[in-house]
Amino acid sequence: MSAEVFTGTNAWQIIGAYAVLDLLVLLLLDHWLCNCSYGYRTGVARRVIVCFLFISIAFLPVLALFIRDGAYKYFLEKYSYVWMGFLMYFGALILVLTIFEIIVRLISGASKRSRGSDDEAKKEIPEKKDGVQFQDVAGSFEETEDSAGEFDEKKPGLAGRIISGILLVAVIAAAVGINIYGTEHAGDTVVTHYDLKIDKHVKSTKDLRVAFISDLHLSYNSDPEMISRMVEKLNAEKPDVVLVGGDMFSSSYSSVLKPEEYIKALKSIKAKEGVYWVYGNHDAEEQLFCGFSMVAPQDAVRTRKMKKFLKKSGFKILDDKYTAICKGEIQLAGRADKYKPLEKAEKRLEPDVLLEDMDRDKPIIVLEHEPDGFKDLAESGADVTFAGHTHAGQIFPGTEIIKLFHDATYGLRDKYGMKVIVSSGVGCYGPPIRVLTDSEIVIADIHFAK
Repeated sequence: MSAEVFTGTNAWQIIGAYAVLDLLVLLLLDHWLCNCSYGYRTGVARRVIVCFLFISIAFLPVLALFIRDGAYKYFLEKYSYVWMGFLMYFGALILVLTIFEIIVRLISGASKRSRGSDDEAKKEIPEKKDGVQFQDVAGSFEETEDSAGEFDEKKPGLAGRIISGILLVAVIAAAVGINIYGTEHAGDTVVTHYDLKIDKHVKSTKDLRVAFISDLHLSYNSDPEMISRMVEKLNAEKPDVVLVGGDMFSSSYSSVLKPEEYIKALKSIKAKEGVYWVYGNHDAEEQLFCGFSMVAPQDAVRTRKMKKFLKKSGFKILDDKYTAICKGEIQLAGRADKYKPLEKAEKRLEPDVLLEDMDRDKPIIVLEHEPDGFKDLAESGADVTFAGHTHAGQIFPGTEIIKLFHDATYGLRDKYGMKVIVSSGVGCYGPPIRVLTDSEIVIADIHFAK
């Protein structure tokens, strides 16, 4: 075992949480298989085989931690993300199904107890017929079968087994279907248009068309063909300038197969004012487990290979730097990432420092990865800020959970008098699926005062 794999303070907690999740799903699966088949319930060998197969599949992502970079590690990592996508939805659906079963059983049990109380009451009240009291014994056999057909909770009836089987198959099919749909949907990049106005005069142009992309996550979840299709759609919009908001990688350069093909696709982006880039939190090397970092923040490092890749792709890096486009009349600033690598993040310039030398009479556009710190940016003179990072939650119910962590998670917003555009990103992180979100290219038409 490689010692550096578990240098993060929460590494074992992450693996432990993953093991608990797998165990819970396995127990629920075993319960429903027991509901479906009495033979499975009483057959120890069958249950052992199912448990062994499930545990073997679940262990493969753990195995990837101990394999060095190469084809085996690549495919194990790729598989682990696919497995997590299935596990999330299958686990959630089968849990909901089990809760529903418990509720039905409780209601059914309460109904039987109530019915039993009524029967007991009838027995205790003798009736008179022609002046003679007698006991109506017919009711005492109402809920009782003969000895051969006596109800046995441990052996569900045929109807119950069939219904359980149908429900279990439906849950599995739904989980698989959601992942197939999500995978196909994630590969279909859409173009989202916004119109916004900056009340500042620019002599050289009345409008500026900005193309904004972020979070490509070139790795196990992408391929050069998808990126080529994305670039074709972007070029068809004929942008004046292209902004790229970080997370080109997924915390590993080695996970990018055929980097030269990606470079070829990205280098074909066309914009007369150039292509500008800022780093994201995943543009640094770190050991991951199912998308979770296994190393301490100070151990995540940005490599020369990553920087070389970006430069060969034709990107101009704006990390705590600024420049001017459109004959110097439109100012563009880029912020360093606030998280990784830690050494760089700790030295990140505050907005007032980054923008202090800019002319506030001219438009100021800010490019950053995380959608935070809007008040400081607005007070420092920024007119428009472009950000990514959130993926808009990527997967339901993450679409709602993400709103708890950021002031703006998707779309065009007005924050403190400044326009903010947050993109859902191009690529996927973790499971290679999108549910209720889109992979997108943002086209922002900025109109200036006449």
